Amino acid sequence: MGPFRGEPVAVLSAQADLSPEFDFAERLYRFWMRRYCSELVRPDLPPRVITVGVLLTTQACRLYRSIIEECRRSEGLCANVLARSLYETLIALRFVLKRSLRIIIAPSSPGALTYVARAPSRNNRAIGNASLTREHRASLYLLHVQFESERLLRKCGATPRSKRALRLKRLRSDPAAQRARAAMEQFVGLEWLYVLSHEPHTYSGLSIESLARLVGPNRRLGQWYAGHYHIEPGQIHAVAVHRHSRIGSDGGIEPSLHSPVDEIRDTIQIAATMLLACMATVQNEVRRGASLGAVLESMEKDFHQIFGTDA
Repeated sequence: MGPFRGEPVAVLSAQADLSPEFDFAERLYRFWMRRYCSELVRPDLPPRVITVGVLLTTQACRLYRSIIEECRRSEGLCANVLARSLYETLIALRFVLKRSLRIIIAPSSPGALTYVARAPSRNNRAIGNASLTREHRASLYLLHVQFESERLLRKCGATPRSKRALRLKRLRSDPAAQRARAAMEQFVGLEWLYVLSHEPHTYSGLSIESLARLVGPNRRLGQWYAGHYHIEPGQIHAVAVHRHSRIGSDGGIEPSLHSPVDEIRDTIQIAATMLLACMATVQNEVRRGASLGAVLESMEKDFHQIFGTDA
């Protein structure tokens, strides 16, 4: 597609003003591709964990690359939409790879045959089988993907000759896929199957906000929810048209075809923060190599210096 009016000038201006930020973003991407993308393929991890981990790290890499490429085109607003998906990917990666994670499954009411998931708390302690292995969590994630596909299939079924519905039907009828699903359903148990198939329809049985607080290495993951993820939906829907406008030289409102430099910088910072957190997750929860950890620490210091944030 052809460029917007004034795009070449806007791109050159953003590249000049944000040269250190773009250079760091590129170094971070290359470091991830060179040193972390293959770290999950190792004999001490169950195959399901490797499968989900590789898929999530691949998704994180593609999202990050797309965000930076959009920012290079002076498009920080649309890139920020992708950053929201990168945040969800980070939470899912931590959910699967954490060495220890507890989620309580309990009857929704005394004597009921319906179940709900709850995060451990002082008044709601994790006991018994509340501790979930990585393989259990990877199975929950894969089953959730299948359940969501089936929910989509039911919606698509209302559309005659829907190609998406036909593809999902073929996948569901594949004998190998059916056997794998049956094994995972038996592995996770009836209580978790109930939780996965009911509200809130998430792989953990918890809301994004509750899961972020539970899987975070500290309070930051929950703070990112409040400071970025939670408020972003109000900025990406059709009611946010004001973000595509600016005050013209005559004092009137005119369309804005490019993002201001501050918006682009903020988006690069958010994306780099999320990818660094993905790296730290693989490093601290799985790999734990001293030499690679030192390089990651150096990258984090560069990040704080360039973006002026506290370590």
